[in-house]
Amino acid sequence: MMNLFKKYRYTGGLAALALFFVVTLDACKKSSDEVPEVVGNAKMKYVNAQSGSQPQEAFIGDTKVSTAPVAYNNSSDYLTVSAGTRTLSFKDQTSGTLSASSQLNIPADVNFTSYYVKNAQGTGQVLALLDDLTPPAPSTQARVRFLNLGATFTNGVNVTEIAGGNQFISSLLFGNVSQYFMIPPNTALKVSPVGAITATDIPTGTFAAGKIYTVWINANANGNAEAHIVVHN
Repeated sequence: MMNLFKKYRYTGGLAALALFFVVTLDACKKSSDEVPEVVGNAKMKYVNAQSGSQPQEAFIGDTKVSTAPVAYNNSSDYLTVSAGTRTLSFKDQTSGTLSASSQLNIPADVNFTSYYVKNAQGTGQVLALLDDLTPPAPSTQARVRFLNLGATFTNGVNVTEIAGGNQFISSLLFGNVSQYFMIPPNTALKVSPVGAITATDIPTGTFAAGKIYTVWINANANGNAEAHIVVHN
């Protein structure tokens, strides 16, 4: 029995998000005939979302697919990876130590982004999300989604438009991703943990017309929210 893609939104926690690409090989599988061989390639971007980590290399099985190590708060370009049942691993550039790994069920001809992060227990996690690269419509706006990777934000995070106070996101829990929103480039937002007084601004001009973004949110050394931008096109 395999996980199926959900195109825009996840409502579960970290484990559910991580299961986006995970294949469950259990008693539900009666024979190998139920799982046909997947042929073709996919495109994967990966993000080092773990503060304080060494730059990370990405491996599919034993094959290094990264073209350069990715430091914290950075992302790779889209890399060509083989579709099918694969194990994705992140390893420290310097020591080669395994940081996190997960078995993925990668369909052909999709674009996805994998994030390296640690949960509240300090265990490395691989989180994989399908990327919708359909051009935004109207083309004068940006398509933006929000991802909570702040393990210390136990009550979630809020995302609010500064002008007018329109709340885009309410109580987005750790390991959850929002739907996509169409946002004009002149929009300014603020991000804050639920119940916090201090908010972090995402200023006007952060988003460009026709672009597709994931904003992932974590905690800085003071426990306040930080917003990081991944551009997908």
